Amino acid sequence: DHRSIVSFSDAHSGPKLGREATVFDVDELSYGSIYQAIKEGNREQGIGNSSAPTLNPTPQSLIPHISYTIEFYPEEGKYHWSGHRACNIRWSPSESKKNGTVCPVCGKPLTQGVEQRVGELASRSESDLQLSAISYQLSDKTVIQMTKSGAFPSRPPFVMLVPLLEIIAEAVGSPVASPKVQTPYFRLTDEVGSEFEILLETDIEKIGQAGNSQVAEAIKRVREGRLNIEPGYDGEYGKIRIFDDKEREILSSQKSLF
Repeated sequence: DHRSIVSFSDAHSGPKLGREATVFDVDELSYGSIYQAIKEGNREQGIGNSSAPTLNPTPQSLIPHISYTIEFYPEEGKYHWSGHRACNIRWSPSESKKNGTVCPVCGKPLTQGVEQRVGELASRSESDLQLSAISYQLSDKTVIQMTKSGAFPSRPPFVMLVPLLEIIAEAVGSPVASPKVQTPYFRLTDEVGSEFEILLETDIEKIGQAGNSQVAEAIKRVREGRLNIEPGYDGEYGKIRIFDDKEREILSSQKSLF
């Protein structure tokens, strides 16, 4: 409970790099600054990981600290919920607790999901963390929805993001590997900035000018947390849904005009 919370992505392939990250606020990028930032944790509430009193407090802007972490939606994982893919059975932890661990269709054991297992091992419930949404100002024109723990105010907030390729794929209705997704992706990263800059800081209007209005709207919704995810289960990846079926029909009709 008194350790700094950091986040790092796996490195098994180029497109997966940076899906999760820790954002440090330091005056200079050095080993010492990073070490102190991890030791101090989040200084937003004036609370760090050191119990020793500070005789000469340093201004907040000069204290290396963790500003926030960037997280990947765990629901996109292949084993987030329990289920049996062959029989199209997918259960949340509460459903699994109510219905048991056997597939009601074929009678075989369900593949237990990560969320259910974490709940079994956890020493406290999610409600104990007192999580709430906060508005975090990242730039003059950009406000991002983040999540903060009321039970542990010294912990930095975190933001949940969807990879840019997946956002574009959802906006244009094509697979991630298709030219319809790859072409606007590289145009945006060439003309606007890095993927993190596009997802977190760049003005939505500028994104629309460099890409298209559908992609800009999709990024805006991700920033606001306005999306739905069908959790993955039994080896099946979770699916991101930024637009509903009716909106998808409207987008398709608009694209057919050009």
